[in-house]
Amino acid sequence: MRTLFLLVFCLAQWLVGGSMAAWAGPTGSEVAAQLNTRFNTIVDDCTDSDGVRVPAHYCSGIIMRTTEHGNYHAWDPPPSNNAVSFSYWRADMHPERWQGSNTLYHANGFIFKPTSFVVDNFYDIRYNCIYPRDAGTSGSTANYRCGGSSGVPGPDYASCPNAGISTSAQWVAAYQSSTSRNCTFSVINPNLFLQSLKATVDSGSIGHWSKWDELIAASWPQGQPSRLPLEAFFYDSERTNPGLANAKYDQMDLCQVAGIFLPVIRLDVRSSFTFSYNPSDQQYPSGQCPG
Repeated sequence: MRTLFLLVFCLAQWLVGGSMAAWAGPTGSEVAAQLNTRFNTIVDDCTDSDGVRVPAHYCSGIIMRTTEHGNYHAWDPPPSNNAVSFSYWRADMHPERWQGSNTLYHANGFIFKPTSFVVDNFYDIRYNCIYPRDAGTSGSTANYRCGGSSGVPGPDYASCPNAGISTSAQWVAAYQSSTSRNCTFSVINPNLFLQSLKATVDSGSIGHWSKWDELIAASWPQGQPSRLPLEAFFYDSERTNPGLANAKYDQMDLCQVAGIFLPVIRLDVRSSFTFSYNPSDQQYPSGQCPG
């Protein structure tokens, strides 16, 4: 019942605040409040519009991608790649315990709305698997960066089943002394996705990996920002330079390319991942694209 209520609540937030036709999205303060609510919402699973039990990333937590300036727009997938790396965080994963140790790969990036927010005119982002800890998959294309063959037919690309791993305890035991790329959990099976989150926490004392997890999505078409479930740009409060300047540039770039104002949100990693909005952080403090 709680997960069904959460889904209805999330959809109501979107319908009230985000009509795609005029791009009259929620205010920056409303976006920050929604992010804080979702980050602090701890559920084992969610319920989709058909009443089917689905993984927790559908309605709770934060799906974020850190970016840096390159030869493509921040919201586009890297050219020639078939997969894109994100991180998934929520309060029970306790990212604040890693403060001061670069909890995020880059100092800024963007946040996607969760799957429960996606409506017909948005591109349906397909998440394929999740590594409990960063796996350094840049440049890999095999099995959509999800590791060895999953051994599971259909759209689930997780590689842990083929390794005989289905729990956090098994994952930690298998990789606590290994620096090789770890196996991936399912983002389709609610129970296995939950085990991935637990593995991120349970492996916190293992020091030879970066702190963040790695959620792998299939690449989406370039040059279609109005069809992406973009929610916010963000910057790490511990790395304001260059994080804030980069986030403001991305906001300006999106306005110029698509006429879409996306708020720049401050992420305070020293306060349990608190999200906040400040007009002075915006390239356009009015909260609107110019013209």
